[in-house]
Amino acid sequence: MTEEMPQEKPREELIAELEETRRQLVAARKHVKELEATAIACFAAEEALRDSELKYRDMVENIHDTIYALNKDGIITYISPRIVSFLGYEPHEVIGHHFDEFLHQADLPRIQQSFRRLLAGEATTNEYRFLTKSGGIRWLRTSSQPTVDGGQIVGTHGVLFDITDRKKAEEALKRSEERYALAQRAANIGSWDWDIQTDELHWSEQIEPMFGFQPGEFASTFEAFMERVHPEDRQDVLRAVDACLKTREDYAIEHRIVWPDGSVHWVSETGNVFRDEMGKPVRMLGVVQDITQRKEAEEALRQHAVELEDRNRELDAFTYTVAHDLKNPLGLIIGYGEALAEGHEDLSPEEIDRYLQAIARSSRRMSRIIDELLLLSHLRQAEVEHDIIDMASVVEEVQQRMKDIIERDQAQVTVPERWPKALGYAPWIEEVWLNYLDNAIKYGGNPPLVEMGAEAEPNGMVRFWIRDNGPGLTAEERKQLFRPFRRLSQAQVKGHGLGLSIVRRIVRKLGGRVGVKSQPGEGSLFWFTLPGVEG
Repeated sequence: MTEEMPQEKPREELIAELEETRRQLVAARKHVKELEATAIACFAAEEALRDSELKYRDMVENIHDTIYALNKDGIITYISPRIVSFLGYEPHEVIGHHFDEFLHQADLPRIQQSFRRLLAGEATTNEYRFLTKSGGIRWLRTSSQPTVDGGQIVGTHGVLFDITDRKKAEEALKRSEERYALAQRAANIGSWDWDIQTDELHWSEQIEPMFGFQPGEFASTFEAFMERVHPEDRQDVLRAVDACLKTREDYAIEHRIVWPDGSVHWVSETGNVFRDEMGKPVRMLGVVQDITQRKEAEEALRQHAVELEDRNRELDAFTYTVAHDLKNPLGLIIGYGEALAEGHEDLSPEEIDRYLQAIARSSRRMSRIIDELLLLSHLRQAEVEHDIIDMASVVEEVQQRMKDIIERDQAQVTVPERWPKALGYAPWIEEVWLNYLDNAIKYGGNPPLVEMGAEAEPNGMVRFWIRDNGPGLTAEERKQLFRPFRRLSQAQVKGHGLGLSIVRRIVRKLGGRVGVKSQPGEGSLFWFTLPGVEG
């Protein structure tokens, strides 16, 4: 056999294949060059990023002011080396510590309040005293922002400016007579010049916005000024001006002004009178400063002091109340327990059973008090969503929880067939009814007759109530009800204190009110309101 020779491809087909191969090689070279360019660009970007990071770190660490960062607990997580020149600490001596370790004690409340505002999302700027490593004090100005990560506030960061020299200068200026010179007062403060003879009044450019006007809107007369003085303060201002003109007293007064939009602001004014050769007043120069923020801060501070005082009284009374409420059941437990431990051989089974039941009742009472304390703690912090309450189910659950007490005291509890719809939080409302029903049975008649009900009010609220057949309350006893943790030294209201105080807190947090109607010999009706639901 003869071997068959392969047929040669046509020349045109070979040329086409070669051309296709050439194009593929050109494309491959182009792709390789693109990859090389990309790699070079990535390398350059990486180098630029590294340089940028180095430059940023160098800038942060060598900036004149100090950069800092805190976590949500107030722990310092970063501080730039500039802290050494401020407070004398090396960064590693500060990082990991709580910020309040380096603050003057007198400034702690202010900076803690500022920290809470930062964690709430508000930027702050404040001035505080810091303790140096050597035991000295430096004034620093903080400009701070919340630190946000993934949409959540995870801490704070900001800049510390050393303002010690400025503070020293301010203190020196305060002690110097130059501080009281009119020219110094007029710096960055509104100034006025009153020609007494012509009644022409010239304002500095800061005056008009200080009084709520745009430039050119505030008439330059004494009468126009007096129109802006708060009606209740006008006589005081006129007396101060008159005293300055006639008796040469210094003109210095703080008073309210009313802006054109009706808002009330505070200003502080000081001035001097210039007289002619005969001693007649011809001109009066003065300065005015907006002190609204200071007045608001003073009022806020006063309110805060009142709140702190109220809280201290409340805490004191709370201690007495809880101690009193726990002492009785604990005393019974100890007494019956010791009796069982020391003489159970001499006790009959009936007596032992009675002792054990008394211990169980007292234990349940203590458990109830502890549950109320835990609920009170939860109330201070919890925020709940209001929903339509199935009041029939809530009241049924309360009756189940009170079943033993209802049967023991042979109480008769009447509830309506239907309840109005209302908004609230069912677990809390259950505690309200539990307290009300417990008191109605405990202080009701013999046997207790308890009626529960509700009706809609014209203002859109629903009033829920419970009526007992007890001896009723005097006017003095009614005043003591619902008060937060009344003291033992106050008039006693037979144990209503802790539970009703919790009822008041629950209902207020749900947008309602509480109250009682009662007269001696006529029983009592305790009520609370909740927002109603239409339909």
